[in-house]
Amino acid sequence: METDKLTSEYTLRIPEITKFELDKLDQNQKSRMNHQIRVTMAKAIHDSKFDPEQYLKTE
Repeated sequence: METDKLTSEYTLRIPEITKFELDKLDQNQKSRMNHQIRVTMAKAIHDSKFDPEQYLKTE
């Protein structure tokens, strides 16, 4: 999947144990995790804009 250049940062607070375990991941695992986080963020945005009436009722 292609994306725009990654130029913005978003900070997420996590438990210390989670950070400790994330630091153990290899670069490939971190890249996959970051991709999945971006997909999850995109889905949250998509879901927030979903309007079921658009598909259930004519105007």
